[in-house]
Formats: sequence, structure tokens, C-alpha cells
Amino acid sequence: MVVPFAQSIVCPILIGRSSQLDTLVQFMEQAYRGHGQTVLISGEAGIGKSRIVAETIRHAHSSDVQAESQAALILEGRCFEPDHALPYAPFLDVLRSFLSMHSLDAAVELLGPNAAELAKLLPEFADQLPDLAPETMLDSEQEKRKLFQALLHFFTRLSTLQPLLVIIEDIHWSDDNSLEFLLFLARHLAPHPILLLLTYRSEDDNPALLQFLAGLDRERLTTELVLSHLTIDEVEVMIRSIFGLSRTVSADFVADIYTFTEGNPFFIEEMLKSLVTSGEIMYGDGKWERRSRERGTTQGVSLPNHLHLPPSTLLAVQQRFNHLSVEARDVLSFAAVLGRRFEFTLLQHLTGRNEVDLVRLVKELIAAQLLVEESEDVLAFRHALTRQAAYIDLLVRERRSLHHAVAQTIERLYANELDSHLGDIAYHYYMAREWTKVLAYAQRAGEKALALYAPRAAIEHYTHAVDAARRLPQTPMIGLYRARGQCYEVLGDFTAARDDYLLALEMAQNTQDQTMEWQSLLDLGYLWTRLDYV
Repeated sequence: MVVPFAQSIVCPILIGRSSQLDTLVQFMEQAYRGHGQTVLISGEAGIGKSRIVAETIRHAHSSDVQAESQAALILEGRCFEPDHALPYAPFLDVLRSFLSMHSLDAAVELLGPNAAELAKLLPEFADQLPDLAPETMLDSEQEKRKLFQALLHFFTRLSTLQPLLVIIEDIHWSDDNSLEFLLFLARHLAPHPILLLLTYRSEDDNPALLQFLAGLDRERLTTELVLSHLTIDEVEVMIRSIFGLSRTVSADFVADIYTFTEGNPFFIEEMLKSLVTSGEIMYGDGKWERRSRERGTTQGVSLPNHLHLPPSTLLAVQQRFNHLSVEARDVLSFAAVLGRRFEFTLLQHLTGRNEVDLVRLVKELIAAQLLVEESEDVLAFRHALTRQAAYIDLLVRERRSLHHAVAQTIERLYANELDSHLGDIAYHYYMAREWTKVLAYAQRAGEKALALYAPRAAIEHYTHAVDAARRLPQTPMIGLYRARGQCYEVLGDFTAARDDYLLALEMAQNTQDQTMEWQSLLDLGYLWTRLDYV
């Protein structure tokens, strides 16, 4: 019998990364002995950064590593595309994951004297500890430094109990404050048993990321492991490993796969999965075979004389959607709009399905290698490109409708803790073009970002609020322009700050709002004192 779809097309072994993995294990051992290290893993999308991180974690749990030193505590955070407007996003991951493993009393004890400061990042934690109210506010830069010190003390305090492996993935999507803190953390790791492991896409030209990388390089704080494409020989080994072949794969077949994927491991897996899904390659009688289009028979995988390759990797992923059930595709659409990672509970409320049905459909998506289970409550797309393919597969009208449903569901589901979800709600309403809601939530998200001393994130939220206000009749915008102008001023962007202050002044004059006119003139006056007293 021929089985077209059930077999796993994920490579069971790590190919072509043995030297990098050995280096990581060496750094891990050095860090655990009290010589803190920062290591960067870089490469293009799909090159295998997450895979080598997973192998590193496996080694961290191995008996050989633990035999030489005390077992390490592994703390993981990850950045996602919308996170550049969510201050300290990867560290919220780390803190929430850590706190979920302890009782409230134990968590307070482990956080020590910094519990009140860290509670600023976690409103839901602060609500449980009303007696830990933050101290009197200082100016924004001093407050940010206090928070940096609190986060640093959190990591170093834990490292006195056991070595730490701190992993932050996809920092190319990180917010500015997280990057600034990562540089601060890297500067203070040397005397502590901490390995800080960071991954990023090398093709990303995010100015904040480039500045962060330049800072690490200038101060000689890091070692960078660059992951390159697999060689054609490594591609052949990868194909044999995936299909469990003991003999050499046809050189033509390998050449076709190598040419299309350029040796990118994720693209190779997606390409092979597409061929299996379309029925061009099938598993039967204990071996993989390719269907001959001319004769309607099957041939060995080593004879791919008429291989039909999709025109792009996104298309290769999208072709797999055609083999899903209608119900699973509906679930996938909601998941794609939710983002790279999402909660099972939120997905269940969105789809309106009972747990048994949803688990069955999620298992179908996992079997199709589109989703992975990160924990009991959290699911994620196997790769950012997988989520992108699913999202692009939707019509613009579908996306807007689904974003609206997501925003409403988050709003309802977390009604008692909205402050922790303002950024998500504002983002989904913005993508849904629900302008009244955007104005309300984006403004609040901007205020929250400012309270966390993250002016760049605040600017994005205020810009969305301004965009919404322009589309709503008779909506006051003076305060939005002034608030955004203050953020630009904090960042030292004189021109942008001046332009916003001038818009606020013009609107105040047009509406005869003398108080705001006076305030805008003061804002402009103080702004100009940095450049020209006259």
C-alpha cells in the first residue's frame, strides 16, 4: 500500500552543523564554570537557527554536560513580528514562564527585592501583590536603568542557585528596549555562570539591531556563529536521512532539490513535503518511490527524470494546505492571524469548537508539520515562513474579518487584565481597520509603552492612533501629536518632534484652545533650546 502523507518529512538528525554545535557546547561548559558568555547565531530565514538551539538544549539536558557541573536552568524567550512595539517582549516570555513554575510565595522569594520593579512589566503579577507598589517615579532614563538593574539582578540571583542558559530567539524582531537591555546584560555576564544565546536573521537591516550588533562587536562581548547553506553533499545526506534510504540518492534528484532550495534546510524539507503531498513521491512496501507521470507506475526515488518543482517555497507550503480537511484549514486561518505563537484557549474561543474537536484538528496540523506544540497551552507555527504562507493564502477581506474576531475575543477573554494585552488588541483592531477601537487601544498602548520607557514602541502606537483619528469625524488629535512629539524629542529626533509640536500648535489655534496653544509653544521653546536659543 502507498502512503502519501503520514510520514514525517523533518530531518531526524542535525546536518552540517557539527562544528558550530561543538563550539556551543564548549561555550556552555565554560559559562557553567563561571565564565559568562554571549553567543550569537545568525543566518537567513530557514537556515536552521532554531534547530541548532534545540540541539544545544538537548545537550544541556544530557548527562555528560550535567556530570561536569550542576544542572542548568534554561530560560527561553522569543521575539515575533509585532514585538517591536511591545517593550521587553522576550523578557515577558522569560518571566511568565519562570513564574508559572513556582507558587506566588516562592516567586516573590526568588525575585527578591526586585519584585516591585519587575511587577511593572507584569501587571497581572502586580495585581496579586498590592503591597509591592513601585516607588516614586524618577525621570524616564533613571526608571529604565532601575528596571535594567532589576532584570540583571533577577538573572544573576538565579545563577547563584544553578547555572543559566538564557535563550532569546529572533532578536531581529525585538523592541529597542530589549536590545538595549541585552547589551547591558552582555556587559555584566563575565563573572557569572550564564550563557546568553541569541539568534537573528542576517538579512535583516533593522537599524536598532545593527546598532546592537555594533555595540557587541565594539566591546568584544560576543562570539558569532554564522550558519551557511548546506553543500550539495550535505543535501544528499539530508534527503537520505529524511527518507531512511541506505543507498545513494540520484545525483539528478539531489541537484534539482539543491538548485531550487540553494541548500536551505527548511526549504529542503518543505520541497520534499510538497512532493510527498502532491503524490509525486510516495511511501509503500517499506520504501519511498516516485510516481511516473508518463506510465502511471512508480519508480525508485533515484530516478526523478520529470520532477515538477513549485515556483516558490511559499507555494510549496501552500500546496500542502490543499490536503488538509476543510475544518483544519479554518483553524489554520485563525492561527495565521493570531501570529507565530498563540494560546490553545484563545484559538478555542475563536473557532468556537469543543476541546476534543479542536485537539483533533490541531493534531492534523501538527501531522502536516505546519504547527508544533510548545507546551500544554501554547502552539506555534513550525517556522515563520509557514505562518506567512498561511496568512498570504487569505484574501484581504478575510484577514480583516479574522483580525476583528481576534481583537474582540482577546477583549472579552481577558476583560479583567486588559492592561497586559493592550498592544495585541490595538494591533488586531488596526489590522481590522476598526478605527474607533484603534484610537482607544493604541493611545492606551502608547501610554503604557511610555511608562515602560520605550519611546519607539510608543511612537508606533501613537502613529496608529493618529491614523485612526484622521478617519474619524471631529476627533481631537492635539494630545496625540503632542505625545508623539515628546517621544521623538526623547529619542533626539528634532525634526519629527518639531513637526508634531507645530501640528499641535496649529490645531490649538484653529480650535481656539488657548491652554493647548500655550502648552505647544512651551514644547517648541524647550525643544529649540537644544539647538538655537534665539
